[in-house]
Order: sequence, then C-alpha cells, then structure tokens
Amino acid sequence: MLDIDTFSHFIEDNNLIEKKDRIVLGVSGGADSICLLHTLSRIQKALEIRLFVVHINHGIRGEEASRDENYVKKFCEKLDICFFSFHYDIPRIAKDLKLSEEEAGRKMRYEAFESVSKDIALKEGLDYNKIKIAVAHNKNDNAETILHNLSRGSGISGLKGILVRNKNIIRPLLAFSRDEIEDYLKRNSIDYMTDSTNLENDYTRNILRNEVFPVLEKNVNSNVINNFYKSSKIAAEADEFFESSAIKFCEKNLKIKDKYEFLLDKEALLNESHIISTYIIRYTLRKVLKSKELGI
Repeated sequence: MLDIDTFSHFIEDNNLIEKKDRIVLGVSGGADSICLLHTLSRIQKALEIRLFVVHINHGIRGEEASRDENYVKKFCEKLDICFFSFHYDIPRIAKDLKLSEEEAGRKMRYEAFESVSKDIALKEGLDYNKIKIAVAHNKNDNAETILHNLSRGSGISGLKGILVRNKNIIRPLLAFSRDEIEDYLKRNSIDYMTDSTNLENDYTRNILRNEVFPVLEKNVNSNVINNFYKSSKIAAEADEFFESSAIKFCEKNLKIKDKYEFLLDKEALLNESHIISTYIIRYTLRKVLKSKELGI
C-alpha cells in the first residue's frame, strides 16, 4: 500500500533524496504526478527540501490542456509551491525534427526540466547536478516499458525497465502500482485530471496499457505488474554484474591510443563467455567512441 511511510522508506532505501535538496517535479495533472507532488509536499519539511513544479502544455488537447494547467497551478498555490508552465507546439516540433509526437513531447519535457534546474542552480549558487528532477513513473509504466523492449528484441539491459534513478532524474513512485496511486488519492480526497489521449490506442504504450496488460492480468496472472517489477530488478542485477565484469576485463586488457585505434587482447576475449564478450565489446566501443548510449 502507498502511504507516507512506504513512500519515505523507498526514497531512503534508494538514496533518492538528501536533506536540503532542490527538486524539480514534472506534473501533468494526472493521477501519478499529482500523487508525487502531494507525497513530496508532505515530507518536504522533514527533509528541508524545496519543490519546483514544471507543467508542460503540449499544444495538442485544446481546452482540456488548459484545464489541466489551471488545475496544477491552483494545486501548487494551495501547497505554496513554485509553479512553472511551458507551452510548446508539439505537432510542429515533431514534424520539424522528424520525430513522433510522443518522442517530441518527451524531448521538450526534459528540456524544460533542465532549463528550470539550471535557473535554480544559477540563482542559488548550486551545482546543477545537485538539482533532482522527479518524474512519476510507476510499476505499470515499468511493465509496459519492459514488454515494449522485449517485443523489439531487447537484451538484458532493456529488461531492466525504468531505472529508479538515472543521474539526477529520480522516480520515487516506481515501486507502486497505478491502483495503489489512485487508492492513495482516494483516501486523501484528492482530485486529478484525466488525459483523454491516454484512452486512445494511437501509441504503442497505450495499446499495451489498454489492451495487452488487461488480458494478461485476466487470463494469465493477476499479479503480472508486480511480477514484471520483480523480474526487472533481477535483470538489473544481472546487467550490473556483466557490466562490472566487462569493466574489470577492459582495465586489464584494453589500451586506447586514440578514437581510431585501440588494442584489445584477443586471446583473453576468446576465453570469456559469449555474453561477457558482448558486454566487453559494447563497453570498449563506448569508451573509444565516447558514447554513453550504444545499442548492441
């Protein structure tokens, strides 16, 4: 069950927030983000943290989008929390950048989060990396991501699902399901907005959410969301082990001369298992090309 105790313990167990942190929250007005805002507001005094809410109007849903923005703004005023809103023409941006609207929306959201974070860091004389960005992904989002990755032929890395922390991005609700979040809001008499586009099956994620997982829960296992979460943690441990093994191997057997030339001990590589070798090659190419993201 989601309550302040379980929420606080998850944050503490995963070292997501430190005392006096500045936290930028992405709040759409939906159940997940409103829950995140409310729970963080209840612990902000004890942790001496400051919250800054960022809301994005994607320029897609007309009056419904304005309704959501006004709701979040008033919610923040009630809690005495700083509110920032950004307006983007996502359809146009998607067309200009040759991205899907979903991809363009995500790109602009994180650019807005980073913009506010940098402004806070500048005004308060803080290191930008000390500003946390909190987003409201939950167990259901994690399961949808894993199944989507699996359907595309992902390896172990993709089966990790959504990371609870990625640099300065934190996900304090990742251990809780959508049902638990809605139950929390109901128990606390908190309203939230519903994005009508989430009910449409225009995006792969919506198809998984609205059609695939309900069938799995009804006909395969009613605990499928929790089971995906458990499996993602196992995959994360395996990925960490293989990555660590690759790094140790490369520390002994890899010499990089420049971005065009490197030496890798062939005999030592052939003595490793196929999966470790794959991680070694991927790590080597990341080091040589100085690329943090490399899909192999």
